[in-house]
Amino acid sequence: MKTRIIRGLIAIGPLFVGACTTVPTTTSAPSYEPLSGSSATSTSTLGGIAMRLNNTTGAVAFAEVSGSLTHNTGSITVNDGLYSLTDADGPDGNGTLTDGTVSLVEMTEATGAAPLFSGNYDYVRPYQSNYTVAGVNYDVFGSYGIVTSVADIPNAGNAVYNGEAGGNLQTGIGGFSINGGTSLVEVDFAAGTVDVTVTGFTAVDFASGLVITPSFDTVRLTGMGISGNWFGGGSFETLDGPVVVNVVGPNFFGNSGGNFFGYDATISAPDEVGGGLLVGGDNATITIAFIAD
Repeated sequence: MKTRIIRGLIAIGPLFVGACTTVPTTTSAPSYEPLSGSSATSTSTLGGIAMRLNNTTGAVAFAEVSGSLTHNTGSITVNDGLYSLTDADGPDGNGTLTDGTVSLVEMTEATGAAPLFSGNYDYVRPYQSNYTVAGVNYDVFGSYGIVTSVADIPNAGNAVYNGEAGGNLQTGIGGFSINGGTSLVEVDFAAGTVDVTVTGFTAVDFASGLVITPSFDTVRLTGMGISGNWFGGGSFETLDGPVVVNVVGPNFFGNSGGNFFGYDATISAPDEVGGGLLVGGDNATITIAFIAD
C-alpha cells in the first residue's frame, strides 16, 4: 500500500471505500428497529468493522463486519470475514453472544468489559471476541450494528457525533491500552467527508498495569471518504497538544473505516457512527475503535 506525507499527515489508503457517491434524500423519515427491545418480525442488515490480532504472528488485520438480526426471535449473525458467529436467541443479560463455541462480548457498561464504553447506543455496539481458526488464535475487537440504508444517507448538510474510543498501542517489547477516550466525529455530507478525533484517554502499561504518560494525547483522522453507508481512507496523525509527533515510525501502513447506523429524524441523518483505525510502522502499531451518537 502506497502512502504519502501531506502537511504532517500520513495518508491512509481506503480499505473498502471507492469514489464518493451521493444519493437523493428520502422524502419521509425512515424507521429503524433498535438492536434490542424490538419484537418486530423484520430482519435488519448488520455491518461494522473488526480488528483481529493474530496471537501467533502478532499481526493485526482490519476487516469489514456483516450479518443480520431478526428482531422478534433475537437470532443474530456477526461475521468478520474469518469467523461467522450465529446466536439463535440473541445476547444474554451480560451482553454476550455465543454459538456454543465462541463468545462475542459487547463492551458496554452493563458487561464491565474493557475498554469500557458507557454510552447508550440504540443501533451499534462495541465488542470484543476471541476464537481459533485453523489452529491460530485471534483476539478481536470492533463494532457492529444496524447500518443505515444507502438511500437514507443525505447528500447535503453536516452532522457532529460525540462518543467514546478505546484500543491499544503495541510495540515489539510491550505497549499500553488506550482506555476511556472520547471521540468526536464530524461529517460533511455535501463534501462526502468524515473527520474523527480521539482524545482524553488514559494509557495503562501492559506489563505493570500502571497509568503512564504517553508521547501523544490525540489521534486524528481527516478526510475520510463517504461511499454509501461506509466511510474510510483519509489521513492520520498523532499529536502531543498542538504538536504533531510520529509515534508509529517509518515504513507506515494503515487502514481505517466505519459505518453509519440507524436514523435520526430530528436531524434527517444517521443516528450513530462507529468504526476504527489500524496504523503502524517500525516503532509501533495503534488500533482504536470508536463509537458516537
